[in-house]
Amino acid sequence: MSDQPRTFQPLDPLLHAELRLAVVSLLISVGEAEFPYIKEKTGATAGNLSVQIDKLSAAGYIEVEKTFKGKKPCTRCRITPTGLKAFEAYVDALKTYLEVNEVEKTFKGKKPCTRCRITPTGLKAFEAYVDALKTYLEVK
Repeated sequence: MSDQPRTFQPLDPLLHAELRLAVVSLLISVGEAEFPYIKEKTGATAGNLSVQIDKLSAAGYIEVEKTFKGKKPCTRCRITPTGLKAFEAYVDALKTYLEVNEVEKTFKGKKPCTRCRITPTGLKAFEAYVDALKTYLEVK
């Protein structure tokens, strides 16, 4: 057991939002997709998805191409190298939070000191959070 405190890497706030993370992970797995497909797969409303796509585009994480299919507008999104790099950094940073294998115990002088304790309810909530995140991390 290490007597050094763990270092948690900062999480990219742009990717830490659930819908933006879903969009980026989806685009990584399929390469590119049209707006209705992304909307269907994420379960987002059109308005919310549009706002989140604009944020990802402004950051350079995705490219957005707006064209027409006949007279209907068609919005196509694709991941950029910047977006892929940001996602990989996010996953690496997230791993520093998920490496919870044991409670870290140290000493203050000669007295034992447990750095933290988690309640059964807290552990169950954390495990549910980890399971939800794993769905986003299963990238081809």
